[in-house]
Amino acid sequence: MTQNDLRRLRDRVERIISLADSDHNPEAKSNLACFACVLTSAMIEVACREYVHRYVENRAQPNILRYVDRQLYFFQNPSTGNIDDLLRSFDPAIAEAFADAIGDEGKDAIDSVVNNKNQLAHGKGSGLGLDTMKRYYSDVWKSIESIRDVLCSVVR
Repeated sequence: MTQNDLRRLRDRVERIISLADSDHNPEAKSNLACFACVLTSAMIEVACREYVHRYVENRAQPNILRYVDRQLYFFQNPSTGNIDDLLRSFDPAIAEAFADAIGDEGKDAIDSVVNNKNQLAHGKGSGLGLDTMKRYYSDVWKSIESIRDVLCSVVR
């Protein structure tokens, strides 16, 4: 996936949230919030893959980049712990800068989105409301920008 794919995914989540906002049916609002949650989790995965790809692309030989891209294919369930592990595998300072940048709100939002997505994927109700999902989405997007900033600002 590319930066354009990430932008399209973000636009899709925002359209779903907007659609849920305008719906008067509480069940429809909740279902749309759940759908936005699943796509927001996907957005985190896509962002991690994209920005790590860019980071490696600027620092490594093409064969190393191909290897990293193949390994990133398996990057799923992007909890903050998994993101920390991924970033730490390149440089602990990057992982620490990311943790500092997202703060507790970002960590809570990312982990909640991934947990709710997993609950939904396994057929369990998540009880996720639209207002909560809107807050999570906002905090997740700020965290995605932090991933970008941390990885793309690192100088060789």
